Amino acid sequence: MRQKEMHFKIVGVIEQQDVSLLTSLINGGVNLDAVILYAKTSLTYALELGHGDIACRLIRAGCDVEKSVESTMALKPIHFAILRKCINVLKELLAHRVNVNGKTPGKPPLHIILVSLDMKLSSIFYF
Repeated sequence: MRQKEMHFKIVGVIEQQDVSLLTSLINGGVNLDAVILYAKTSLTYALELGHGDIACRLIRAGCDVEKSVESTMALKPIHFAILRKCINVLKELLAHRVNVNGKTPGKPPLHIILVSLDMKLSSIFYF
């Protein structure tokens, strides 16, 4: 299957949360960091929809955890995970050494957590 076809398929896979088909696409060599749907990556799209399990599978498969999305003020996957309160994804991102102080036009990830006063999110970083 060609990359373009796989990119169209991965959109549906993410929307339907179909882990088995996602695994098949990954094994088939889909480019996980390709831009899909209005300048989104597979990871940022999964996070935007709040599909933490799919996002974790993408991270474990080797997608770029630092890639920003131009159409969303250059937010990175960690910003989406924080905003969607996807704790399992935050843990996975931290395990993959994501930069928690990443510079974007907006606020750094730690600032977003502190402003939200969310103890569950804060505990991942501080305890």
